[in-house]
This record gives sequence, C-alpha cells and structure tokens, in this order.
Amino acid sequence: MKLPQLHYLLALFLPIASAYKIESCDNSKPAIEYAITLAQATMIRPLLDIQRGVLSVNGYTAMYKSNIFMPFLQHLMTNILHLPITQAAGRDQEPTFVCAKPNIRQKYDIGYEPLDRCTETGVTSFWAKDTVLVFLCPSFTTLAFQPVFTPGGPRDIYCPVVQENVFLGQSDPLVKYQSYDLVHQLAHLYLQRESLTSETEPKEVMDWNSCVALGWAPLEGGPSVKNPFNLIYYAAFVNQECTQMPDPFIAPFLVQGDQAGLISSGNMTGTSFTNSTNLRLQS
Repeated sequence: MKLPQLHYLLALFLPIASAYKIESCDNSKPAIEYAITLAQATMIRPLLDIQRGVLSVNGYTAMYKSNIFMPFLQHLMTNILHLPITQAAGRDQEPTFVCAKPNIRQKYDIGYEPLDRCTETGVTSFWAKDTVLVFLCPSFTTLAFQPVFTPGGPRDIYCPVVQENVFLGQSDPLVKYQSYDLVHQLAHLYLQRESLTSETEPKEVMDWNSCVALGWAPLEGGPSVKNPFNLIYYAAFVNQECTQMPDPFIAPFLVQGDQAGLISSGNMTGTSFTNSTNLRLQS
C-alpha cells in the first residue's frame, strides 16, 4: 500500500476533532450538530471504497472514470470527515454553519440577506462564495436526517435502475437528506474556487446522468471531481450498496470527436432521456 493511501486510511481511525461553529440556530443547535455528524459519517465507507478506484462496484467509474484524481478526492473526503480549519479569503477560518435569520447581512458581510436568497431560490442550504459560511435555510429542517432502513434489511432499496445505459427515475429518495445536503455545501467550502458552480464553465450539474457525462481529463481540469453532486452520488451509492451503474464510455455519454470521450459540459439535455430529478441546485 502506498503511503498516501495509508494516510487516508489512518484518518478513518483517528479521533474526529472537528473545528467548526454553529451560529444563530438557538434551540435547533443540537439537531444541526447531529446532521453535521451524519454528514461527516457519510464519508467513512466511501474512503474505504475509493481505495479500489475503477475496480469499485459502487459507482466510482460512473462518477469519476479514472484513478488519476484519487488523491484529490481522498483529500476532499477526509476534510469533510474531519472538518478542519481551511483557507478562505486568504486566511485560515473555521467552517461555520449559520441558520438563516432576518437582518444578519451586516454581521457576515456577504452583500445580501441569506434569508432572501433562501426565499428567492427555494434552496435548503447554500455556501456563501469565498467564505467558510454554510447558511441553513428554514426549509433545511423539512428534510429527513438520512435514509431509513429496516434493521437487518437490504440497504439498496433506494438505488437507481439503469436502462439503456442511463439512470431512470428520481434521485431524491437516494440523496435528498440533511446529511447529503451538508456534504454538498462542504464540498463547495473545501474546494472554494476550484468547485463548479452556476458561474463556472462548465457549470455545476446535479442530475445524476449529467454527473456521469462530466469530463474527467486533466486537460479539462477534472470537472467531474470538482462537481459536488458527483461526490454526493458516489457516497450514496457506496453507503446504500448500489451496483447498477451506467458505463460512461459508451452512448449516450460517449460523443464522437470528444477527446475525453464524454460530454464534457455534463449537459445531457440533448440526449434521448428525460431528467426527472427534483433536486434544486443549491449553490
């Protein structure tokens, strides 16, 4: 085993001494702490699975296509597991979770009212660009903490069906939970300007087929590893033992003339299937 791999495996067994803050959440603070702990825990099994790389049966190839960015992904996943201090705006800061309340714009110096953004976009949470702030909208508490399974029963009950090499149905039963909602924002927080967003090119995508379609080649900057929803789906596939996956190297993902062999933008709107995902883009 290579030393970098050993480093990430050891991280799974080290005490989790997270450096984060929760602000403006009042009586909701214990529930927010619980959701954060669940988000951290979603990384444990994927950090073990990722050692297999493209030999994984739980979606690594569908989401990431190659082993070339494994160290990058391991570092990101370890950060989400341990929530260390990170750099934003040129200085080290603690990740901070803030319940969106009226009139807190000046306190956080972000140029807009977080609650207004919640109302206008309908998101459940969002990361404030160039900060370590994750704002939790009032609707965040309407999400269940995590998937529910019958004790001793199968874990793949929410897994997708694949037909004609695409995922069918809605991804909500698989990932629409507080735990994965936080993973989404924490991926943005630790990637900072490296992450795909609605302002980058390619843009952030959230539909699972569009995630499969994202390019991976170093020449492109590895968009699949910088798209937070790719991490969400991979973690959910591992945690829920999903094994039915599209092959990203054949149609409809393979595009003639595309050097990466994929639809690099991740935009699958021109393909033969209809996206039925109800998730909202939250960044």
